[in-house]
Amino acid sequence: LFRSVSLVLILRVWQQLNWEIRSTWWGVLPLLYAVIMGRAGGNALQVFAFTQRMSFSLLPVGLTVYAFGSGVVLLLGGTRIWRKAAFPLALLLFVNPVPTGFAQIDLPLQYFCARTAHAFALAIGVHPDGNQLRLMFAPGFGMFIAPGCDGIRGAVTMGYLALVLGYVYKFSIRMRVLGVLGAVALGYI
Repeated sequence: LFRSVSLVLILRVWQQLNWEIRSTWWGVLPLLYAVIMGRAGGNALQVFAFTQRMSFSLLPVGLTVYAFGSGVVLLLGGTRIWRKAAFPLALLLFVNPVPTGFAQIDLPLQYFCARTAHAFALAIGVHPDGNQLRLMFAPGFGMFIAPGCDGIRGAVTMGYLALVLGYVYKFSIRMRVLGVLGAVALGYI
C-alpha cells in the first residue's frame, strides 16, 4: 500500500513540475545499495543473537525500498524532483509499518481483548458455550479474533492515513501533528 501511495504522490509532484527530466547518474548509487541489500535477503546487516528467531536487523527493510525509489527518481527526474518528492519517498521507509517490538505487547493485548469480549458478552446476558468461545478465542489453532480488536493495526493505519492526507491538503505542521495523534487515538479506541 505504501509503495502505491508513494508512487502516486511522486507522479503528482513530477506532473506539477511539468514532467521535467534532468537525470543524474547519482541515482545509480542508491540503486546499487538496493540491489546489494536485495541480494542479501532484504538486509545484509542482519545480526543473530543466540538463534535466528531472536535476530534483529541493524537497518530497516524500508531503507532498501527507499534507496530503490530514490535511485529511480534521480535517474529519471533528477535532483529537483527528488527534493520535491521527499515526503512521498519517505513513506517508503515505512513499508513494514509496525515494528517487531510491538509483537511483545500485541499478544498480551490480544489476550486482554479476548477476556474483555467474553466479560462483555456475559455482562449483556449472552452466555457463550464452548464452541462459541473457541470461535472467539482459539489459541490452539493460532488464530485470534482479538487481533482486530487490540487496536494497534487500526491505530497505525489511521495515523498513516492522517499523515498522507495532511501532506496532500498542505496542512500546517501543527495540524498534521494533531491530526496524526487524533487519528492514532481514534484507531486505538
